Amino acid sequence: MLRRSAAAVLILGQVAGAVYLAVIVWLLSVWLIDDSLAFRLTPGGWYWLGLQRLGFALAVAVGAAIASYVLNLALVRWFVPDYRRLARYVSIALGGVVALAGVIGCIEFVVRKPYF
Repeated sequence: MLRRSAAAVLILGQVAGAVYLAVIVWLLSVWLIDDSLAFRLTPGGWYWLGLQRLGFALAVAVGAAIASYVLNLALVRWFVPDYRRLARYVSIALGGVVALAGVIGCIEFVVRKPYF
């Protein structure tokens, strides 16, 4: 019983970290650009900036998923018998949430074209 509750606390901590990271990635994806750049951009330039922001968001998502997988392999091993499958599922979910936040932010950036 104590082992499963310790594993649940560890995974809930990762969920909280994933939510925080998703908010940060979304903010970085949708954030404003300055006027000097916005007035010089062509319509294709907005898409290019959106793709650059999407690439950064996906790189952060992959890095977070790998870090979560390694952390789960190291720490959940003592709490859950089938720890490899749990580590894989949690890391895929964490990376997916962060990637989804980045995709939503980049789409919003390209559609709204925010500048000061």
